[in-house]
Amino acid sequence: MIDTKETILEVKNLQIHFFTDRGIIRAVEGVDFSVKKEEVWGLVGESASGKSVIGQALIGVVAKPAGRIVSGEVFFKDQDILKMDPREVEKIRGNQIAFIPQDPTTALNPLLRIGFQIGEAFKYHRGLRTSSIFEEIVKVMKVVNIPSPEQRVNDYPHQLSGGLKQRVIIATALSCQPDLLIADEPTSALDVTIQIQIIKLIREIQNRFHMTMILITHNLGLVAKMCHRVAVLYCGRVVEEASVKGLFKDPKHPYTRGLLASLPKGEKGDVELYTIPGQLPNPLYHPPGCSFSPRCPHALSKCQEIPPMEWVSGDHRVRCWRWKEI
Repeated sequence: MIDTKETILEVKNLQIHFFTDRGIIRAVEGVDFSVKKEEVWGLVGESASGKSVIGQALIGVVAKPAGRIVSGEVFFKDQDILKMDPREVEKIRGNQIAFIPQDPTTALNPLLRIGFQIGEAFKYHRGLRTSSIFEEIVKVMKVVNIPSPEQRVNDYPHQLSGGLKQRVIIATALSCQPDLLIADEPTSALDVTIQIQIIKLIREIQNRFHMTMILITHNLGLVAKMCHRVAVLYCGRVVEEASVKGLFKDPKHPYTRGLLASLPKGEKGDVELYTIPGQLPNPLYHPPGCSFSPRCPHALSKCQEIPPMEWVSGDHRVRCWRWKEI
């Protein structure tokens, strides 16, 4: 059962910019959220909305030199990670906070055996000797259901299927039994059949180890199955946050409504799905005020100003001038 009182992660006014030759890309613009212990918290949005950049910032790997955390605070267990010495952050990353990247193929070193890659966390964070690491590697490979782990430890990534590569990545993330697991589109690079297996595996692991998890995805169906609460991101800003049940039952922001309306409803025959008009604006030139206003059917002149985040009820909040009217 989730402890609704204990917060393990709190993010305040996080801003991340990329300084390019063409101008400044404001990837994340003043994001605030908190995650409770043992909670599965979802972050949803279109591609290029800033989801992955937020995940990278939480483990201190924003792409440099272009990417910079301009301002903000990230409190993990009441310590601001952004103000910590980089060497101290390294002790947390991969140990207390683990990360599952989008593409397992690019995340694994093709020149190193998978056993060696999984074992690095045991060496660095737990100080285990080589003689005792093999047993731990096999143990964690069994947790993620990799067949014949005693033999697979000597395989190279190219010898594995996409699903097995993702299991290796998950095994690496679990090696130190982290308190917080960040999964960035963990199934996007896999075919549909393997996706179902990986989703089931992640759910089992989260329940078994009572881990807190941040699930970054564009898949609302996955959010409905996995998450307790969810935040909707658009152009680097959270536009709505609520419990999964509350968001699906009574969405308030026009963008959230558009996302939910575009989901297949299961009717037979050919059914034309709803599509949100327009597209994400150029990241170099976000429109003034509410970034969704050029695509919003309810936009008014007031929407040229940035709306504040307002509480709807309970843990439901929304960033929209007109949420009470529409």
